[in-house]
Amino acid sequence: MPFLPPEALSDERSIATAAARAITLAKGGETRAALNLALQARRRAKGLEIDLGELEALNAAAIVHMIRGDAIAAVAVAIDACDLARRTSNRTLLGHSLVSLKMSAYNLGACENVDEMLLHCIREAVELDDPAMEIRARVGLGVVLGDAGNFDAAEHEYTRALLLARRHPNATGAARITANLANLHRKRAAAHFEEGLEARALHECAEAIRAAEWACQLAFEENNTAVQIDAMAIQGCAHGLRGDMQRAHSLLRASVALGQASRCPTAVAWVLCELGRHCVETDRLAEAHDAYTKVLDMGQELRPSRKIALACAGLAEVEAKLGNVTAARRWRERSADESAQFEIARLQTRRQLQAVLAP
Repeated sequence: MPFLPPEALSDERSIATAAARAITLAKGGETRAALNLALQARRRAKGLEIDLGELEALNAAAIVHMIRGDAIAAVAVAIDACDLARRTSNRTLLGHSLVSLKMSAYNLGACENVDEMLLHCIREAVELDDPAMEIRARVGLGVVLGDAGNFDAAEHEYTRALLLARRHPNATGAARITANLANLHRKRAAAHFEEGLEARALHECAEAIRAAEWACQLAFEENNTAVQIDAMAIQGCAHGLRGDMQRAHSLLRASVALGQASRCPTAVAWVLCELGRHCVETDRLAEAHDAYTKVLDMGQELRPSRKIALACAGLAEVEAKLGNVTAARRWRERSADESAQFEIARLQTRRQLQAVLAP
């Protein structure tokens, strides 16, 4: 999408419209165009000294970065949004900024007490009657609770968010929440398998597949390519958990193809890593090499990233299986270097957050 002429972004309303359009573009797979539009709207608002417009654009840019899978950039933009929201005493947009900040920082492993902050945002949203903020905060809280193994509590948050999304269709769509529910079932299945509860695990795999299929349908109706990518991959992971590796590979490859076709390449980095792992496990070494190499090709847009380090480690495993000892050692060394670069960025982000979130 080309840049808009300056006259198209001349007031608060047009800038807010452009910010909303940027999020829509990102959901539809046009992440680069979305980011360009959000940043253009921010620059225009700043030049016109329209604080509310700049804040809307910053929040949009943070969401776009999160859809792209660039948590470090999302944190940086969300910090700017939080600062401006506080200076202008805008509680509503501060709440949205904090949700983006906490979730992107959580994805980096760069902050604590994420659940407490999200609960605060939920209370703020209820008081301000802002369903969009409440939905985003509840979805974020569901992710955190699910990762901690609090599956019932996570499901409660997703269910509440889904009810709100159906009443307020212009907020976060039902597709994203349904995909998160599918992933929650996948997490439950993995936990049950580890506990030796095979029947329960297989039931959760079936629920994950069912929910992921529904999320794909909803995402198609919402024109939300980012969710289609994730839901298809989650479905593949669930098939893999229950031992259907052929179906798992097929769905993971389809997810990657959709991301590449929709100009949303970085959103499939995690899917490529998952595909690479599955291929290594089934001795499809050439395909694993191709998947991990594609992640490295995204390095310019992703670095520093855990996914780059993971891809290097995957390539080391591929080379080791092929008997290429020297190449395997070089990839392990590069993986360690990428991990170190990511850790430096993570610690820098943590220090920034401590300063921003200090009482």
